[in-house]
Amino acid sequence: STATKRRPLPGKQLTMKRYSRQTGRMDRPGPGHEELGAWINLVQARDVVAVALERRLQADAGVSLAEHDVLVRLATAPGKRLRMLDLATLLLVSKSGITRLVDRLTREGWVRRELSDLDRRFVYAALTERGHAKVRASVPVFAEAVRDVFLRHVSEQDVADLRRILRKLLEGHGLWSDARCSPPSNVGGAFRVRRASQARGGDPGSNR
Repeated sequence: STATKRRPLPGKQLTMKRYSRQTGRMDRPGPGHEELGAWINLVQARDVVAVALERRLQADAGVSLAEHDVLVRLATAPGKRLRMLDLATLLLVSKSGITRLVDRLTREGWVRRELSDLDRRFVYAALTERGHAKVRASVPVFAEAVRDVFLRHVSEQDVADLRRILRKLLEGHGLWSDARCSPPSNVGGAFRVRRASQARGGDPGSNR
């Protein structure tokens, strides 16, 4: 006799599980429609917001988003300098990536390289006076841009929920740390913050 095929119930999505030789059990089914949509929208939102921030920083402060991130990290670090390796770890970039980024900042006169007094193998990236002037100009521009392109579209509860979800993702990959994933606690006191409208009028750290 021919076996009767079972049909999925109306409104139910038919999913299939696969046996995993590595775990010895049935794998979780692949992502569904909403799960894939969440991933797609996460990537889209990140790209849209990052591009908007990049444009604002370039136009009003003469600095890229990546350059701004480095300058802020250095400005809020003890002695206004960090080991190159530590800087790469904080920003989740490769050694070659941080080398290229610091090379650009060095050419602009915003950062200089320094050797460790204790171990000459360690190289530090140190903020210069020109770099400090540049980041003082970029911080208020960045803050205003974050309000415009991100915060005005979400509620305080949305922000809390988003932070909780993103922390869960970072922890799942073993990449959460307070030093890396939270804004520097002394960022407000590290600069005499000016309004973005004042920063647009001129910047002593700019040579672009």
